Parts: sequence; C-alpha cells; structure tokens
Amino acid sequence: MRNIFLPKGIVLGCLMISALFARPGWAADLSEENKMMPLELDGSKWAIEITLVEKSGKKGTSSLDTLIFEKKQFFSEESTKKGYEPSNYSVSLEGDGATKFGTMQNKDMETTYWEGRIKDETINGSIYVYSKKAKGIKKEYYFNGTLSSGALKPKNKPDPVVDKKVEIAPAKASEPIMEE
Repeated sequence: MRNIFLPKGIVLGCLMISALFARPGWAADLSEENKMMPLELDGSKWAIEITLVEKSGKKGTSSLDTLIFEKKQFFSEESTKKGYEPSNYSVSLEGDGATKFGTMQNKDMETTYWEGRIKDETINGSIYVYSKKAKGIKKEYYFNGTLSSGALKPKNKPDPVVDKKVEIAPAKASEPIMEE
C-alpha cells in the first residue's frame, strides 16, 4: 500500500477556484461591476436655476448660477461672490445609476449644505442654509440644470493591490489524503 500526500493548501485553492468558475454568470458580474461607478465630476460646469422655497412651501424667487467641480473642489459662482470658499465634495452611486454628490460650506455664522443628483447630463438637488445669527432658521432652495461644459465619465476604480511576488510555503503533510 502506498500513501500519497497532497498539500492541503493546494487542495483548498483548487476547490476555491472551481467554486468561482462553477458560479453561473461570474464573468458578466465582473463587467457589470466596472460599469457601476459614480461619475467623475472634476472638470465639469453646470448651468443651474436656483429657486427659493418659501416657508409656506410655495415657489419663491429664482436666480441663475454656475456650479463648478474642479481640482476635487466644488463651488458656486454666486456663493463665491458672497464670500464662500470652494469645498471638498463626495460622490456616491445610487441604485438607478445616478451620481449623488454632497458638500458643506461655511462662512462666518452661516453653513450651507448642497445635495445633488446627476444623471444623463442633468443635475438637480437641494440647498439648505443655516444661520447661527438667526438662531438656526433655515432657508431652503432647490436647483436643476444641465451640463454646460466638461465630459462625464465613470470615476476610475482604484486598482487592487497586487503582490507580484507570491510565496507559497509547503504544507505540512500530516495525514494521507488518498491511499492506494
């Protein structure tokens, strides 16, 4: 009778690889994953209309503005004129493929929150302005508009960290896997 020993690590690795290939549609899942990334907003400008929401909930006055995403910063041309500095912004992907962004800007005793949604070269969202001077009374606006310049493309997916030099230590042979 002859004992044949196989390192347990090799057997386990083979089982994991076979499980991956046995899963139906695994290649399609990988390509879909690459498609589902939020949009890269840097380099884009948006022509928007901002509308005040009155305390009664009715539509108030409207004004035009330009939103700019540049060098990982967000700013509004009109807000810049009022003394707001550019701010960092974050993006995420919504279930329907839209890109959601958000940022917060501070000026003196006022904080402005921007929340927006971008899909198919259109933008819409809300602006909330809180004033410490006015004891937290807020103004609420909504906005909508279209891309005026720049190209939209999916945000680059970070490259996975790959260790190019892989060393596999030999497994300890403790029990025979197959006997003859």
